[in-house]
Amino acid sequence: LSVSSDMSQISGARVEMKDGRSTDDYAESAPTQTKESKSVGSVSTKTFMAYLKSTGGWFSVVFMVFINVICQVLYTGSDVWISYWTGEEDRLRIQEEDSLQLLEESEVIVDPLPPPLLTSINGSVLTVEDAGLNELSGSALDSHYFNLGIYAVIVLGLVITSMVRTVHFMIGCMKASVNLHNAMFLRLIHAPSRFFDTNPVGRILNRFSKDVGSMDELLPPAFFDTFTIFLNIAGIMAVILAVSPWVILPSLVLGVIFVFLRRFYMRSARDIKRVEGVARSPVFSQLSTSLHGLTSIRAFSAQQMLRSEFDRLQDVHTSAWFAFISGTRWFGVWLDWIVVVYLACVVFSFLLLGEDVDDGDVGLAISNCIVLTGMLQWGVRQSAETENLMTSVERIMEYGELEQEAPDL
Repeated sequence: LSVSSDMSQISGARVEMKDGRSTDDYAESAPTQTKESKSVGSVSTKTFMAYLKSTGGWFSVVFMVFINVICQVLYTGSDVWISYWTGEEDRLRIQEEDSLQLLEESEVIVDPLPPPLLTSINGSVLTVEDAGLNELSGSALDSHYFNLGIYAVIVLGLVITSMVRTVHFMIGCMKASVNLHNAMFLRLIHAPSRFFDTNPVGRILNRFSKDVGSMDELLPPAFFDTFTIFLNIAGIMAVILAVSPWVILPSLVLGVIFVFLRRFYMRSARDIKRVEGVARSPVFSQLSTSLHGLTSIRAFSAQQMLRSEFDRLQDVHTSAWFAFISGTRWFGVWLDWIVVVYLACVVFSFLLLGEDVDDGDVGLAISNCIVLTGMLQWGVRQSAETENLMTSVERIMEYGELEQEAPDL
């Protein structure tokens, strides 16, 4: 009994150290795990500018914008030229029918001229009738080949600029990923030792695995889709407004609705994405510590306890991820319904106010509206996805500004 009382007194005693501090003072000053920081609100413009600057400098950014604009001008120009070509063919057909009608009314008999001869590649002689061109006169045939040549030049230029645009954009995104990763790694290896005591290894692995993977694989396609789709939307809107200026009224209403709907969606989507990123770190930490202490876990038969803990952490992360996916699907459904209403307004505007509009212009406008139904919805979703993925860049740049233990040698 006396031994037990002595041991209790020893365990409750304050041990004085040489520097005059007790063991309790050292316990209070011991490093404790800090709570992972999380940004709030929209992704700052500074983050976007830093990412764009990492692609190779501002000259690379300006060239990227310029080549995308040229590509969009060629793409819209090909559609406009097809519409013009269709109108020319209709006018030539009407002129030919009018000429035949005048000949029949005047009862003038015209001897048919022999069809011109064409030489094929193998040297055989063919007539225009054999070539399937008997309905085209000489001037009509020249106009046909001229329009075809212009269209071929536009398409060839579009193919070349599209390849240059895509390759340059992806190379720039690759440079940005490498530069931001290297900056984060250099700052991390020069961080103070206390940083590694207060931050679990899973939090660091989360930056170098999921966040870097999102920046490498998911952000470039989403960013590219956002930039090119909104340029396509601008070109389509310009064509539609040139054909039917009345469409500007539902277009303005559509734009205002999309801005407010996207703003409403992003208020929750950004924070849910950040919560998902924070909830992912404990999963990595628990898995890493379990692998390091696997021998002790098996020795004390604690497998079920660790399994339950891992399932709990995984459920917390999955709940945040499911909330993010549900919000994205809700946003997509509303965008589809709004675009369908806009398409109906455009079609009815041609039925009511399109008496003096050419057939080719009407077909061009309606076909562009049909493309717009999917493109506008996908573009707004990709813009929201781009801002959500920029939270990974934001988290990487946060580690790129860590406090340094000592200056570089």
